[in-house]
Amino acid sequence: MKNLSLTLLFILLFQTVQAVDEIQFRSINFQDNVVELFNFGNAPISLDGWRFCTHDENQIRQYSSPGGLNGVTIAAGASLFIYWDNNAPMVDANNINLISIGGGGGFAGPFDRGPFGMQLYFESFFGNGASIADHAQWSQGGVDNESADERSDEAEVGGVWTDQRLWIPTTAFTRRIELIDPTGARLHGPADYRVLEPIPLPPEFELTSFVYNPDGSINLTWENLSEFGVDNDTVQSSTDLKQWDELDMSGTNMLTFANAPAAPIFFRVVVE
Repeated sequence: MKNLSLTLLFILLFQTVQAVDEIQFRSINFQDNVVELFNFGNAPISLDGWRFCTHDENQIRQYSSPGGLNGVTIAAGASLFIYWDNNAPMVDANNINLISIGGGGGFAGPFDRGPFGMQLYFESFFGNGASIADHAQWSQGGVDNESADERSDEAEVGGVWTDQRLWIPTTAFTRRIELIDPTGARLHGPADYRVLEPIPLPPEFELTSFVYNPDGSINLTWENLSEFGVDNDTVQSSTDLKQWDELDMSGTNMLTFANAPAAPIFFRVVVE
């Protein structure tokens, strides 16, 4: 009976650790300052008692409040989006503001393209890497930083990061970091992430058609941009000669149409 009890206890502990491992950082959005947690498991997982620990080049061991994530549950196959700027479009089961989990000084900042290290602990044994559900660290150019990597050694020992010296390489213009491993595996390193950067667009577009809309906007059709590495794109245009200032992921151009107003039309192509 004693051996059976120990076996059952081992199975329970294994299932518990396996479950918490299924909550992982799936995306880091630097344009909107939003961190996405995703449940790779087949059952809802409660985040009661879970805490963030964050570090950058100036601050280390910044912890979210002990009960900040109490009452938060991520459904199987679902995401939780945490808004670092406290501007969630709707606070609900899938969107929360940082301040609600201890964002008033409980996080290293500013939240930027690095160097930055972040762990999500499912229990408050911060020196124990086995208590880390997930870890991610990034820096511009992938340069090691001895301040922002304060818990990276625990992450490596705990089996959630391949090497404390390795960083997801970013630039000053990085849009997003995305986890590309769909398996929910515990161990990750920089090679398991995709870094999305602004795509340089060609200086001219060969437009094949354009249609005026009743609201004054114009629908444009142009040449295939796949050769420039563009997968999806959208045209936004206007006849009021407004030139967009947002150039992060867009190309702005000026065209004159034969049967359009004499003044040129500004438009932009937004690349997704």
